[in-house]
Amino acid sequence: MVRTARKGGIRLIGPNCMGNFNTATNFSTLRQELTVDKGEIGLISQSGGFAWRILECGTEMGVGFSKFVSTGNEADLHLEDFLEYLAQDDGTKIITAYIEGLREGERFFTLAKDITKKKPIVVMKVGKTEAGVKAVKSHTSAMAGSDTIYQVMFKQSGIIRVDGVEELFDVASALLRQPLPKGNKVGILTTGGGFGCIASDACERLGLELASLSPHTVERLNAILPSRWPHANPVDTVAAGFSAIYPCFWPLMEDDNIDALLAVHAVGWPVIIHERTSISSPLRPKADQLFTVQEEEELTGLDKLFDYMDKYRKPVIISGELNEAMKTSRTFSKLKENGVLMYPTPERAAKVLAHLVSYSRYLSH
Repeated sequence: MVRTARKGGIRLIGPNCMGNFNTATNFSTLRQELTVDKGEIGLISQSGGFAWRILECGTEMGVGFSKFVSTGNEADLHLEDFLEYLAQDDGTKIITAYIEGLREGERFFTLAKDITKKKPIVVMKVGKTEAGVKAVKSHTSAMAGSDTIYQVMFKQSGIIRVDGVEELFDVASALLRQPLPKGNKVGILTTGGGFGCIASDACERLGLELASLSPHTVERLNAILPSRWPHANPVDTVAAGFSAIYPCFWPLMEDDNIDALLAVHAVGWPVIIHERTSISSPLRPKADQLFTVQEEEELTGLDKLFDYMDKYRKPVIISGELNEAMKTSRTFSKLKENGVLMYPTPERAAKVLAHLVSYSRYLSH
């Protein structure tokens, strides 16, 4: 097939692939219909079937795609060809890839070192274990090789390596919207002490440092929170109510000691409280009225928070309770419209922030 195609000046994708699409032109050769949002994330996958799951997961998370290609067994065109193409594509801001093995490792490395200075590359590379290597070889006949070599190559070329599909899009989406932090000092804002403990542990495990609050920040927080607040980072609002949450954001964002902020069970608080008020409760009518007022206040607060993120060049990574009430709320829609994801656990949010810090360090060297 390849010899015949080349005689006619034709290039081939595959075989054993699922097709490709370009959302800018509404062109698709996918074997099944899948509705995807237009966006700025490009995806290359050496798997066909699993690529479908990757696309489904991204769609469920609200991710928009620019272009996608399933490369299959790569009899002619290789993953490296599409990496080079997406690097030159103005419609693609983030390149993501599912990799089983590389046929042109040296070319990949050379390309990646150049591309990652301009566009992030986020990769899910399988074949870490002996069993995984055997599975890869039987699947696409790709030479998986030593995972240690891949790991070193990814690190030296600035590629962000993730362990799963959700993490792939967690990180890619954050890179699209969030400013890159100047350092690894993190501020944590939470509505419960337990959440702060979990977030603190997650940050330290990932090499992130809890920032020391400046005396001026502590003074400003004292004016907002009850005297029982910890007077330290993590900043626990100690059940002071919704009215105390957003005012705490501003001094933390303005504190020069803080490079990034983790908001854990802070954004979306009115939605959580309203959902927990029983419909049959006699307090429900008043709860509905209060929720409407607080929801409007939160939407205004989020607009200001987005402005602060851009003004102070600090990422705000949000973790919250992702139930159906939250997913259908105006708060969630506002986050989505502004390219900000809400992560279901503090650990997942901290991992995203750790990737942003690592990529920022790479670019600064």
